[in-house]
Amino acid sequence: MDSNKSKQLNPQKYTLNLGDQMKELVEVLDKYKAIADNPLTFSQIFLGLKAAMDNFNNLLLDLNRRLTDIDERLTSLESGRPHEGIMLSKRDEEILSYVKSHGRVTAEDIQKAFDYRGRHAASARLSRLYTLGMLEKAHAGRTVYYLAPKPNP
Repeated sequence: MDSNKSKQLNPQKYTLNLGDQMKELVEVLDKYKAIADNPLTFSQIFLGLKAAMDNFNNLLLDLNRRLTDIDERLTSLESGRPHEGIMLSKRDEEILSYVKSHGRVTAEDIQKAFDYRGRHAASARLSRLYTLGMLEKAHAGRTVYYLAPKPNP
């Protein structure tokens, strides 16, 4: 029987804790009631919230626009066709045509064909065209070959 008594809950212990929590809740509600009773304060709070929500919505719209643009660019790069906003110089178009007609080229080939003083300028042009998704790249030892992209089925 004594073991049953020890298992019983002490309701006074929990009532005191609940009473303290209720007192805190009433104090908080009284503070907010005082704010809510003043229409000017109440309207200022809501105007502030509206402005914050408008700012947040504008940020979300801008973020969505930027993500859509990034998605379009990634899709165009993955498909091997240039992004609509990419403008190529006449020299880049000539290099692309040269690569397509020769199958594969190196920076040294471009250097000789287009009279570049050094291989670095030719390599930089080819690398940019590769980054834009207009050329493919293949390595054979230390030599880097640039190829025209294969058409997607």
